[in-house]
Amino acid sequence: MALTESAVLERYSFAALQQMAKQRNLEAKGESKPSLVSRLASTLYHPDRVQAALADLTPVERRLLDNLILLGGEAPTGLIYRGLQSEGMIAEPKSTGPYGSLRDQRGSPWQRGSNRFADVVSRLGVLGLVFSEF
Repeated sequence: MALTESAVLERYSFAALQQMAKQRNLEAKGESKPSLVSRLASTLYHPDRVQAALADLTPVERRLLDNLILLGGEAPTGLIYRGLQSEGMIAEPKSTGPYGSLRDQRGSPWQRGSNRFADVVSRLGVLGLVFSEF
């Protein structure tokens, strides 16, 4: 069953929605979460917005998206990660302790061209091309 645009976006935190708005050059200051969901939902699946996002992808971002599509649009994170890692498209996380560093676990959607898995996933999310299941 396909989720509506609003249903997809309502699952995200207000901070994540603000990042999506920032990426689209939408002013989000002083807005409520429902208002922001409504504004973002109006263009989430719009073909022109999707085409513009696709045109801005780096090779590793496109490869992750292609792999996800080939797996039916849904796949465990570990499977996607291992596939990109085996192709040499993403860097090994740097471990600074028994649990790794927080930086390696969190991604930044603003790191265009990064070869860190978390950054690639974050960027695809802020572009509205990939969504996490909760």
